[in-house]
Amino acid sequence: TILGETIEETAIREVKEETGLDDFKIVLELGTVNRKFKFSGGDIDKDIHIFIFKTDSKTTPIPKDKHKSTRWFGIDEGIKEIHFYYEPEKELLLKNKKELEKV
Repeated sequence: TILGETIEETAIREVKEETGLDDFKIVLELGTVNRKFKFSGGDIDKDIHIFIFKTDSKTTPIPKDKHKSTRWFGIDEGIKEIHFYYEPEKELLLKNKKELEKV
């Protein structure tokens, strides 16, 4: 986060930066996942807040920086596509599936 930003403001800024979209809103906060990253300068312990955003845009986001591609998923397909590294995120989606189907 940038100093003074709320977690929600940070999430919105990150989505704008990484997708190029600006017509969306947060509709659900799923929870938080903790990740540990190893760097030559030491370890970083990071909390990642997971939000579900909604947009009426049919435009496919343009991949930025580290992302090779982007595309839209339905709930079931998205859950199926999640790489094993993101198992905690997958668990949050499965736990909140009924709530996700309402949005």
